[in-house]
Amino acid sequence: MTRGLDPAADPIAIVDDLKTNGFKIILAVNIQNEYKKDLTNEKKTIKTQIKFRFFLPIFENSESIDKINNIRTIVFQVVKIEAIFKNTNRIVHYKNCQGYNYVRSSCHKRVYCVKCAGEHFSKVCFKPKDSKLTCASCKEAHTANYRGIALRKNCKNVKMKPMEKG
Repeated sequence: MTRGLDPAADPIAIVDDLKTNGFKIILAVNIQNEYKKDLTNEKKTIKTQIKFRFFLPIFENSESIDKINNIRTIVFQVVKIEAIFKNTNRIVHYKNCQGYNYVRSSCHKRVYCVKCAGEHFSKVCFKPKDSKLTCASCKEAHTANYRGIALRKNCKNVKMKPMEKG
């Protein structure tokens, strides 16, 4: 993603400029947001597009990441190149079933509380503060989102399946 380009910059001009500098670029897209709210009348909706100073250049797979990160100007404007996903080593913890490293939309498992491992949402848990915590994943005395859990440490490169209560 590039920061610093004028939102009115022509994506075709961006592609042409990068191609003349020897980059294998496919296209450039302006990141924009669409609002559908009228401030004068709450019941009325008006579509408004707001363009941001972010462009997403899409390069061929063979293009060098180091070469892309060294881009300093595009169409005579100073830019900053940033990765979209900075932390790829992050372990995702799903809050409903207490599983790791999978997408929430694919989860059809039972709900488990993060504090007591009961079959209810954590928001509605009435567990007293002075009672013992129970992990839904390993049944030890800590919350299910505890970062020191052995299961979490072992799933850096392994996709874990949601926990199923038998």
